[in-house]
Amino acid sequence: MEIRIAHPDEYEELGVLTVAAYAALEGMGPLGAYGEELADLAGRAPTSVVLAAVDGGHLLGNVTYYRRYADEFPRLAELLGELAGFRMLATAPAAQGRGVGAALTLACVEQARADGARGIALHTTSLMPAAQRLYARLGFARWEALDATVGTKRPVQVLGFRLLL
Repeated sequence: MEIRIAHPDEYEELGVLTVAAYAALEGMGPLGAYGEELADLAGRAPTSVVLAAVDGGHLLGNVTYYRRYADEFPRLAELLGELAGFRMLATAPAAQGRGVGAALTLACVEQARADGARGIALHTTSLMPAAQRLYARLGFARWEALDATVGTKRPVQVLGFRLLL
């Protein structure tokens, strides 16, 4: 498996993969506008680094890395400081359990180190226990100060994690 910067001609397929991964989560419900955001890799690419996991020419997953997570969440700028971050990590449902998520996460950590970040932050949800276990296994610690609840009709608990470098 190779982790590399996604090519623009892959954004559409990676967007479909991302929506499929999130839609498959138990309890997620309809994605609505969030599904559009998940699918919009081309919209994120100018202000981030979109990484893709590829094996034998097949796209297995992707993640969006931010050199400065506060740029993505300006209201949290004071809290986040100069931490790097990543969002929307997704593994194709058929590729789950093969280490794709770990490889993408570690690539983000390596990029944060290369960028001179003092740490890396992320958000996940209460609907993603496998992701929470992965991040803990890779050394990330819960960061409750980053927690939030999103949505009004079907509120979802968003959980903060960070790894100091």
